[in-house]
Amino acid sequence: MKQLVLSLASLLLISLTSCKKDDPKVSDPFLGHWESETYMYYVVDATGKVSPSSEVAHREQLDVTATTIQFTETISGQEYVSRMPYTRAGEVLTLNRTSQADSKSYVRLLTSDSFTLEKSLLGSTGNTIVSKAPFHR
Repeated sequence: MKQLVLSLASLLLISLTSCKKDDPKVSDPFLGHWESETYMYYVVDATGKVSPSSEVAHREQLDVTATTIQFTETISGQEYVSRMPYTRAGEVLTLNRTSQADSKSYVRLLTSDSFTLEKSLLGSTGNTIVSKAPFHR
């Protein structure tokens, strides 16, 4: 009898330890719809001197899928839409576009409900224009 109870207890222990819950799939928090109402920019000249920053009211929406980003900007009441493929490795966002080849983009401080899109563009004068737009859901 003792042997039977020990065998059943061992079988129960093995059954319970072999069961495992599947890990839930982690979704990329970057995917989905985002909005921004302002952006801040400043200029870094060729010597590294940084200009004072300025904030601009600017409505922009992003719709992000696993492979494309659609930018919707409203400028002077007119809506402009552009869609382009992208890749992202950590904070580095590579937009596959032919214009603005000297532009770099970054996804900073990404959470499930906010992030900052930072862009830097090297101008022909050697100055770099840096813009930062806070996005939210």
